[in-house]
Amino acid sequence: MAGITSNQLIIRSLYLINEYSPNELPSAEDISEGLFFLNSVLANLSGNGIYIPYVTSINFNTEANKQMYRMGTESTADINSSKLVQPFDAYMIYNLAQIPLEIIPHDRFFQLVRYPTTTTRPTQIFFQNDITGTNIYLWSTPDTAYTIYIRGKFALGSLKLQQDLSIVPDFYHHFLIYALSRTLNHVFGADKWDETRETEYQRALNNIISQNDIDFSINSSAILKKRSVVWTKNELLVGRGY
Repeated sequence: MAGITSNQLIIRSLYLINEYSPNELPSAEDISEGLFFLNSVLANLSGNGIYIPYVTSINFNTEANKQMYRMGTESTADINSSKLVQPFDAYMIYNLAQIPLEIIPHDRFFQLVRYPTTTTRPTQIFFQNDITGTNIYLWSTPDTAYTIYIRGKFALGSLKLQQDLSIVPDFYHHFLIYALSRTLNHVFGADKWDETRETEYQRALNNIISQNDIDFSINSSAILKKRSVVWTKNELLVGRGY
């Protein structure tokens, strides 16, 4: 499915519930409706701490005396980007040199002895996720403008019509087609969702969850109460939570 677009994913989802035959092209209205529910599926997954990931790099410029930067899709965000699921590396360019930034965990960052009024070149970076995006903290607080580069695994956010999904591994396309078809079956009243389709959807969902680093800080209870999933080692350490 390399090179699939959001429209093609929606069309294949409609074919799966026999709303259209493979030689028919769905109407613009139905594709638009499909996009709405595709974004709803993605939002529901994200709200439960499960993400459809892709790997990319971003960069942004710091401001003097500003320690925290908001990364998200809201209009007030400092950096227009989807949520960062897993950072791989971070660095800055300073005096023509590429200088790595140490990525540090939550507990270590907030246990640092810090002098809020002290500003200098940052050496450490910390990422804090919430339900809609990521807060980026730098230490020390920048004393001037620096360009920060971050490479990592990001969560697929709200999609547009004809959006290229080749950045998402093919492994996830199959799941999204079944997840959207499952929803559209109810929307269109197709009544085509049988046991075979449901079994394949559950298999695909379990595969996605087993590949995911579920973010329990977002919503652990919703995930832990799903009896139909395959539990990973990390999840079992947290507890089933029934």
